[in-house]
Amino acid sequence: MHRRRFITAAAGAFAAPLSTRAQSRRRIGLLVPGSVPDPSSYPQPLLQGLRELGWIEGENIVIERRIASDRTEHLPGMAEELVALKVEAIVTIGTPAALAARKATGSIPIVMATIADPVAAGLVASLARPGGNVTGNTFIEPDLTAKRLQILREVLPAATRIGEMLNPTNPSMHMMRLEEGDALRVLGMRPIFVDVVEPGGLEPAFADLARQRADALVVHSDSLLVSNRVRIMELALSHRLPTMTEARLFAEAGGMLSYGASTVALVHNAAKFVDKILRGASPAELPVERPTRFDLVINLRSAKALGVTIPQSVLLRANEVIE
Repeated sequence: MHRRRFITAAAGAFAAPLSTRAQSRRRIGLLVPGSVPDPSSYPQPLLQGLRELGWIEGENIVIERRIASDRTEHLPGMAEELVALKVEAIVTIGTPAALAARKATGSIPIVMATIADPVAAGLVASLARPGGNVTGNTFIEPDLTAKRLQILREVLPAATRIGEMLNPTNPSMHMMRLEEGDALRVLGMRPIFVDVVEPGGLEPAFADLARQRADALVVHSDSLLVSNRVRIMELALSHRLPTMTEARLFAEAGGMLSYGASTVALVHNAAKFVDKILRGASPAELPVERPTRFDLVINLRSAKALGVTIPQSVLLRANEVIE
């Protein structure tokens, strides 16, 4: 009898902490437009940043992932699912996801892990004073477009016709089209814009670039293009077209050059916003942050395959050289 009472009491002692711990788990949402290799552990930089701040997935935080796999039309419904789950914050990747989340809720805090221009997209009143339920990171930095194209000019001084691959369904691409066009013209180059809205449009886009005799190609960081980066770089190599991209993922997939804000650093930094919000901060009072780390990645294998010699002055500035 005494032994039975002891076992019951001991079971209760162990059950209480487990119940308390389960109830103390905070719930956030993640809204992603593209495809990811392993959704259960995505994205690692965010998870690492949360761990550093004391938030361990499965212990004191739960992450509800909604990944559209390049079907951006699914984002609004997925955002509404996260709202229905009463998550305490929604982390978004890219402009379409942030817009879908903002349309779904005006009260749940939204943390933009990466986005182009949240002011132009109508998501925040200003970077310094967001003023609503949205904050986070922007990967836009003054003169970044010009710097990227200047590097391309250093590597390919004779190039004059530059292809620009964009996804026009991404709202941020309209601003990018204007910026790139202006920057290219200042450098004495001519833009050749090709739009891709689905994977099946890649081959026709490269055929168009060949018809217009493009000397090089700039690929922008839209979720559709990132998800299809391997195929894009295969086509670029087969068309003997040197590439400059915005993200190191493209260089790792075979792109000759990439220069832009470190997306790893930005996604890692998003954890800081989540932490502050879960501890009571208002997103309206958390300024949107600009990038502080920029990566120049050179894929020498691709350069050699294309017969391009990378100047020593550019190699010395590289954060990473893939050989």
